[in-house]
Amino acid sequence: MSEFTANATEPTTDPSDSTTPPQWPKALLYTSREEFYGQDADHQPLELIVKEGMTENTCLLPEDLQGHVFIVGAVGYVNSTKPDPDKYPFVVEPATDKSQEGYTSLINGEGMIYRLDFHQTTQNKSCEPKEELGKAWMATRIVKTPDHYADNAFETQLKKYKNIFSSLEDWFLKFSNFGVTRVSLLLGARNYLNTAFLPMKFSSGKERLLVTWDAGSPYEIDPCSLGLVAPVGWHDQWKPMIEQDVLKWVFPPLLSMAHPVFDTHAKKKPADEKPDDEKPTHENEMFTVNGSKSLRTVLGVFRSAKFNAKEWAERHIKIPILKQIVAFILGLFITIFFDIILWFLRVFVHIEGEDFIGLNRWTGSGTAIEQWQVVDEEGEPIKVLQSLHQMAVTKDYIILSDSAFKIVLEDILPLITSQNRILQKLNQIVHRLRPYLSYPQLPHTDLSIISRKDLISGAKTVSAKRVRIYPETAHFLADYQNPNGKITLFVAHTAASDPAEFLHGDDRSVYGDSETVELKECAGMFVSPMDANRLGGWTIDVNKLGDFNADPKQTQACEHFIIDSFDSEEFGKEYLYSLSLYAWSGFQPDRFTEIYWNCWGAWSELLSEFIREMYEDYKYRDLPVKELCKSIQEGKPANLLRMHADRSSVPPKLTIEDVYCFPPGYFGNSPQFISRPDPKDPTDGYITCVVLYDIEPSSDKNTPNNPLSAQRCELWIFDGKNVSDGPRYRLSHPRLNMGVTIHSTWLSKLETPPVRTDYSVRKDYEAAVAATGSKAIEDLFEDEIYPHFES
Repeated sequence: MSEFTANATEPTTDPSDSTTPPQWPKALLYTSREEFYGQDADHQPLELIVKEGMTENTCLLPEDLQGHVFIVGAVGYVNSTKPDPDKYPFVVEPATDKSQEGYTSLINGEGMIYRLDFHQTTQNKSCEPKEELGKAWMATRIVKTPDHYADNAFETQLKKYKNIFSSLEDWFLKFSNFGVTRVSLLLGARNYLNTAFLPMKFSSGKERLLVTWDAGSPYEIDPCSLGLVAPVGWHDQWKPMIEQDVLKWVFPPLLSMAHPVFDTHAKKKPADEKPDDEKPTHENEMFTVNGSKSLRTVLGVFRSAKFNAKEWAERHIKIPILKQIVAFILGLFITIFFDIILWFLRVFVHIEGEDFIGLNRWTGSGTAIEQWQVVDEEGEPIKVLQSLHQMAVTKDYIILSDSAFKIVLEDILPLITSQNRILQKLNQIVHRLRPYLSYPQLPHTDLSIISRKDLISGAKTVSAKRVRIYPETAHFLADYQNPNGKITLFVAHTAASDPAEFLHGDDRSVYGDSETVELKECAGMFVSPMDANRLGGWTIDVNKLGDFNADPKQTQACEHFIIDSFDSEEFGKEYLYSLSLYAWSGFQPDRFTEIYWNCWGAWSELLSEFIREMYEDYKYRDLPVKELCKSIQEGKPANLLRMHADRSSVPPKLTIEDVYCFPPGYFGNSPQFISRPDPKDPTDGYITCVVLYDIEPSSDKNTPNNPLSAQRCELWIFDGKNVSDGPRYRLSHPRLNMGVTIHSTWLSKLETPPVRTDYSVRKDYEAAVAATGSKAIEDLFEDEIYPHFES
């Protein structure tokens, strides 16, 4: 028996008892940083144990389960807290800071790429194949960008670099946790690449892969070695999130996109077709975006979303004439206050920024990108109010989204760990300001629609038509076909729930002091939702879109369709809590008919008073707050469901056709569809999910209890036609500990991508390093960064 299982007995909840309120699994708080990508004999990909269904019987996998699933998740950093470094040297608690402040998100961590191989894996540095039918393996590797090596150098060789940067306090020198990321006031922000992938199937038949996140440029990876190839776009082609001249950062924070797109439908233009033919081929086109915000936009969103003077007066003032006077005075005061802040930052700190959205196109050849600034129909820059998490591509259009995944000051507050008394006091003041630095996400999502025929090489700008959809969303999918200019979107409306929000160490539970103890143990975890979510879609007639400023809803051009699950006895509200990730068959269908959605459920330990108060007045509420809180206290399990779109009607009719609720206390995540060879329909295949749960410690008082031995990580495999039947196979390994993962993808084969002969890290960063004017930073790159990419 493994040391991981020797001290454990049974799961904390009975999988067959659907009446037991689910307890949130602590397994999500831990993850392993151990790598298995074949670098030596002791780090070969893990051969997984395959079990049949929910039994303990081992078996072989079917031959038609093929290819390679890629999953990504955050795994902290090199000095993340290790709860038991002697027995489990690679296991960390990413959300636990040494100072125990509890202000770090679980998604604040370097990206770990997991590759699940069926029947074939790679076994050494040369990536030689190893084949065996019926088997599965897991390869793992941490994403190591240039900033990774800078962070590691400061963490492992601090004394050396304190001497080099002798005038700097440790906290200013090192990278420190800033809520959802890590920042060095000397060098800039980490590019974690821990959120999603973009699979790309080129017209040559080659399959290539990008790894992404929302605050950095995407990188191509080698699917065979899981190592980095090169970024998309050169360093100087990306604008920082807020432009400023004070800090000469070599790693400026960027506003990018977790879900860029690639057109797999386009074919090569026939040789006999004229080169000036008006019909575009769109061959091998990948698109992503680069955003920048002005301080006026940042402060304006904060001002309008956090405190509406008119609404405050309506709620607290009884006399009508006094309401108007108070609202006017408060509004004027707030406007003046923020204008003073803006003036101060612009004049004395030289931080102003600009509103900018750049649409980037990359063809897979070389590193450089083409870029167009996206403007509205009046030629004005479009503001990014929240983030640019998702986009979509159709035959004729690019759709950008100002997504319900906000980036606010409250979520990037620094954790100042200095021994300096002044800095310690500053840390206390900063975190006391938290309630005043956050606001609920916007209850809508603005889309910008760009015609692909307007993307003219050499042009500086491209105009977009705009439309606002309700309620808000972070994730959506689009049919590739857009007949007669009509776009069809399938949308997860994440009403009053934002995955960027996380529990803090000073939060209190909605359910009183006893639950607050449990909640504090979950610091860093995402929060339970403040309304039931919705599955729906939109048809948008681009030709009928008019003046967005006059009519954001564009009702003459849009039609909303939604699942009426709330009145259904068979499929009710319990299935739509924390609607999160998705899966489907293939790259991008001409028309979607089957989409699998994963809901994270609702857990009483994860609902704080802070979140309840922030969303209690949510504009498009379906469930009253009291009913919602009671429902969450009862517990809503994580699930995997299949949504069917009946395309015989316009708009499509949506139904939930199949659903599996994970057992109480089990957390199912990161679904991925794998088609069978020559699939007959979009359900003809398998779905993998990462499943985490806890088990009870041994009842034997003489057996020492280690909380890490109670954590379980498995990969469950479902039949795509009948997910309600439960998992057909479960995969595991004593050394597999995945923690919180996010998105996934699938490739049919492993191929090493073309060598980027034009790219080198030195060539990419030498201008930025020189611009700092620091010999110490130059030495840092020479000693700690360049050698890793030039050996």
